[in-house]
Amino acid sequence: MKKALFLLLVFSLTGIAFGYTEVLTYLKGHPETDAIVLDWQSGVETGVKSYAIERSDVKTNSFTEIGSITATGNNSTYHYRDVAVNGAATNNSASGHLSPLSDLFKYRIRLNYDNAVSYSQSIQVTRPSAGVKRTWGMIKEMFR
Repeated sequence: MKKALFLLLVFSLTGIAFGYTEVLTYLKGHPETDAIVLDWQSGVETGVKSYAIERSDVKTNSFTEIGSITATGNNSTYHYRDVAVNGAATNNSASGHLSPLSDLFKYRIRLNYDNAVSYSQSIQVTRPSAGVKRTWGMIKEMFR
C-alpha cells in the first residue's frame, strides 16, 4: 500500500513539474484584412509569468519572438494581432538581403515561468489577401 501511494505521489508531482504545455486550452489563428489574429485561452496558470508570441516562415521553420503578453490569471483569454505580415520583409541572413515574407506562417506560444519555459503546439495561418476593396461609386460604375 505504501509503495502504491508513493508511486502515485511521484507520478502526480512529475505531472506538475513537467506538465507546462497543458496550460493552454486552445490556440487559434485567422487572417483579417490587415493582420493575422491569434487567440488563446489558459487553464491553470500556476507559475506562468508571460506568454511570448513566436512566428516562423514555414520555409525556414525558425521561430522569432514578435510580441509578449503578461499572464493575467487562470482561465484567461488572450488576443494578439500580427500586423507585420502585410508588406513586411524578413532579413535573409545568408545573403544579407531583405526578402518578402511568405504566405503561410507558423505560430506558437512560449510560456515563460520563473526558471523554465515551455512551448505550445504550432499552428499554421495564411497571410491575409490584399483583395480589391470596392467603393460604392466603383460598384455603381460596374452597372452602367
